[in-house]
Amino acid sequence: MRPVVIAHGFFSALTTALYASLGLGLVVSSPFVAYELYSFIKPGLYPHELRALKTACALSALLFTLGCAYAYYFVLPTTFLFMVWMAVSAGAQPVFSLESLFSTALAGMVLTGATFTYPLFVYALVRAGVLRAETLRAGWRYVVLVVLVVAAAVTPDPGHHDDAGGAVPTPPPSHRGPPGPR
Repeated sequence: MRPVVIAHGFFSALTTALYASLGLGLVVSSPFVAYELYSFIKPGLYPHELRALKTACALSALLFTLGCAYAYYFVLPTTFLFMVWMAVSAGAQPVFSLESLFSTALAGMVLTGATFTYPLFVYALVRAGVLRAETLRAGWRYVVLVVLVVAAAVTPDPGHHDDAGGAVPTPPPSHRGPPGPR
């Protein structure tokens, strides 16, 4: 059976198009907004803080984009295939609403993109002295457990392959602890 995507209400296609254009507008305008914010903050920063800010912004944008691409090409197709399989195995015609399909894809991409920035967040906590690298090294099993539990909670289906797919970007850099002050 082929899955069918339906417009559930009179304005379903319109609202989905509006949400898509709003999201695209945010993505397109984000570099300009970031530049304006950077221009506002720049006079108050020391040179070493400015370098750290530029590096962090570039890395977070890169990691978030990689996470969105990973979700789009690997996590979401597997998730949608699983959802179709669940519908067919229950004896139902797989019919999904346009809003449901769009919101699931958007949430999956944003959450996976945010997950890919997790190592930067941990690194920032270590550099700020809030978290110690030794603590991460000593408790790496707990870190991996928390990452897997969060990945299981965030992924939309109960399959273990998507849980592992959601956790892929986080354990390797965080189980040893980030480089930094020791």
